Amino acid sequence: MGSEEMSDCLSLAGLRALAIPVEDHDRWDRGELPYAVFNLENQTALSGCSLLLRLTAVERRSLDETKESRAVALREVLLELLPKEVDHPYCSALRALAGLEPGTAGRNRERRQQVAGVALGTERHPATTRTVRRRVKEDCWPWLFDRLIEREVKERGAREMGDSPRVSHPAPQGSTTAMPIHGTHHEWERASRMVQDESFPLWEVWPVSTGQTPSLDVLNRLAQLYRCSIGDLLADLANRRRPDSTEKGTRLPDRGGQFDQQEVNSLPTRREMLGYLGAALMAAGVDQAIRGAHGRELPRVLQALEVTRQASVLELDPAALESLTDIVEHYKLAFRSAPPADLYDEVLGVRRYAGSLLESTQASTDYSDLVVAVGWLSNLLALVTHDLGDTAAALVWCADAERRSSEAGHPELAGWAAQTRVLMSFYDGQAHEAIAHAQRGQQLAPLGTVAHAKLVVQEMRARALLGDSQAGMVASTRSRAERAIAKLPSDTPTRGAFSIAVADDPPLTATSLLLVGRFREAEEATRRVIAAFCGSSSEKGPAADPSGFARIYLILGLALAGLGKLDEAHAVGCVALAAPRFVRPTAVLAGRLDRKLARDFPGTPEARDYHERYVGAVQAQHLSPLLAGHP
Repeated sequence: MGSEEMSDCLSLAGLRALAIPVEDHDRWDRGELPYAVFNLENQTALSGCSLLLRLTAVERRSLDETKESRAVALREVLLELLPKEVDHPYCSALRALAGLEPGTAGRNRERRQQVAGVALGTERHPATTRTVRRRVKEDCWPWLFDRLIEREVKERGAREMGDSPRVSHPAPQGSTTAMPIHGTHHEWERASRMVQDESFPLWEVWPVSTGQTPSLDVLNRLAQLYRCSIGDLLADLANRRRPDSTEKGTRLPDRGGQFDQQEVNSLPTRREMLGYLGAALMAAGVDQAIRGAHGRELPRVLQALEVTRQASVLELDPAALESLTDIVEHYKLAFRSAPPADLYDEVLGVRRYAGSLLESTQASTDYSDLVVAVGWLSNLLALVTHDLGDTAAALVWCADAERRSSEAGHPELAGWAAQTRVLMSFYDGQAHEAIAHAQRGQQLAPLGTVAHAKLVVQEMRARALLGDSQAGMVASTRSRAERAIAKLPSDTPTRGAFSIAVADDPPLTATSLLLVGRFREAEEATRRVIAAFCGSSSEKGPAADPSGFARIYLILGLALAGLGKLDEAHAVGCVALAAPRFVRPTAVLAGRLDRKLARDFPGTPEARDYHERYVGAVQAQHLSPLLAGHP
C-alpha cells in the first residue's frame, strides 16, 4: 500500500489519533508512535507499525517494499528525529524511553522511565514515573509527532517535485553541464583528493567486477561524499541500471562528467548488494549502522553483531598470526589503565582483523591458536563495553567468546566470559543471577586456572550482596576461594585483564565483609589491600589501575561511613572521584557512598560536597546518576 493512498485516506487529525494518545482516557503509551519508540531495537515489532510504514519519509528510505526493509527505514527516521545532539528535555526523555541513553539499552520500561525522569526533572529531584507518564503523554508524544509530520511534508514535497536528495537529475540530452543539487564542484574536488590521498578507490573503480566483497568503509565514504544514507545510494543505483533507460549516460553529483552505459551496468543492484553485505547486517540496518559522516557513532552492539557475523575478505599475512598473540597480550595489560572508549576502538579493529584471518587458516595447524586469540579479544571487548555501561554489546561479546571457547577446546575463555556476566549482574544488583553465572563458570573453567579462582571469589561477593544473613555462606565460599588460589601455578599472571591479585586475603574480601555489615573488618582488609597494591611504583600505583584504585577507596569510604567516621569517609571518597578512568562499576560504588552519606549524615557539608562531586563525575562520563548509583 503506497504512501499516496495513505495521504488520500487520512487527514492530519486522523493520523494523529492513530499515532499518539489524544484523549484523556487514552493510555499514555497508546498509538503506533509510542509502540515504535518503545520497540526501536525490535524489527519484528516495527514491522507491525502498518500506519508508520506507509509514510513517504519511510518509503523513500526503504531498500524495497517489504515490511522488513520498511521497518529498518522507520527506525532510521525515528533516530534522525531523536538525535543525541538536540538539547531538549522532550528529546532526552524519549531517547531514554527508546533505550538510546546510556544505561537504558536492554533495560525494562520502568528503568527507562526513571532515566526519563532525570530529563523531565532535575538531577537532584527527578520526576516520578507517574509524572513521567503524564508529561510524555501530554508533551513528548505531540512534540515528536509534530517533528515527524514536518519531515513527512518535506518528503512528500520533494517526491512530488521529482527531486531526489541522493543523485542529481541527468543533464538534458546534448548538455555538457552538470546539475548539482548539493555542495559545489570545489567540495567534490576537495573530497576526492582526500579520498585519493588515503588510497581509496573512487566510484568508477569500485571492485564489484573483481569478485571481491565491497568494503563497508567504501560505502560509508561514498555516502559521506554524497551526503546521503547507504539505502538512498543503493536505491538510485538500482534505478539507474534499468535496461530501458533512455539516457545515454548517468551523472554523479558535482563531478562534472558522465558514465557511459557500460560503466553504469557494472554497478551492483540491490539484490547483489544484499548478497555482498549479508542479510543479517542489512536486517540490522546498514543505513543506520554505517553513518559516521552524519555525526553518529556506530552503536557498539551493531558493531559487535557485524564483526561476529561478517565473512573474511582479507588474505593471510604470514607474519600476522605470529604477531597477533603479542598484540593480544599488550591489550590484556593495557586494559586496566587505558581509557575504555579509546581501548574499545583499538581492540575492535584488532578483533575485526583477527576475524578476517579465520577463514583463510581453517586448513592450517595454527587455526586453533587463531580462534583462541579471537576469543581473548572478544573477552576484552566484553569487559570494555561493560565498563562503558553497554550491556547489550557486552552480552554479544560474551557469547562470541563462549563460542570460540567451544570451537578451540579452550574452556578458560568461557570461564572469563562467565565472569563478565557475573560483573554485569552484580553491578545491576542481581545477586542470585550473579551467583548462578559464577557457579556455571566454575564448571567450565578447570580448577587450577585463574578463571576458576576468580569465579569462586566472585561467587563470594555475590552471596554477600544478599546481606548479613548470608555471612555463613560467604565464609564458606571464602574458604573455597583460598583453596582454589592455592592450586594456581607459580607463574600465574598478577597484572592485566585476566589476572588475580595474590595477597593475604582473597580478592574482594573487603567488599564481601562490607556487604554483610562487618565494617571494622572491611576497613582493616581494605587498608591491607591499599598497602599491598596502591604504592607509588609504576606496577602497583594508581596509574596502573586507576578505576581499581578508585573502587578500593570507595569500599574504604563505605566502611568508614558505616563506622560513623564522616570526615574520613568524605576524604577518601573525594580521592576516589578524582581518579581517572571513571567507569560504570566505579560509578555504582560511588553512588552507594553518596546515598550512604546522604542517609546517615543528612545536611552535613561533607555529604553535600561529596554529592556535588559525584554528580559532576558521572555527568562528565555522560552517565545517569540514577543508574550509575545502582544498586
